[in-house]
Amino acid sequence: MGFKVLIAESAIDDLKSIVEFVAEDDPSAAVRLADKLINHALTLANFPARHPVFDRERNFIKWPCRRI
Repeated sequence: MGFKVLIAESAIDDLKSIVEFVAEDDPSAAVRLADKLINHALTLANFPARHPVFDRERNFIKWPCRRI
């Protein structure tokens, strides 16, 4: 059974801004970046303890994401 992954509205807003910025130079790279980040975040549903919590107060996990 997987866990529920919640993506904060502020994170979605940040992602939109980042994608728009990248899209100015390379629209296809912007789409790949957005897809990669979202898909990587959603894998936490099956492997929530893959990376250590770095902010216990807000229960945030920090994890690397390879380049696109």
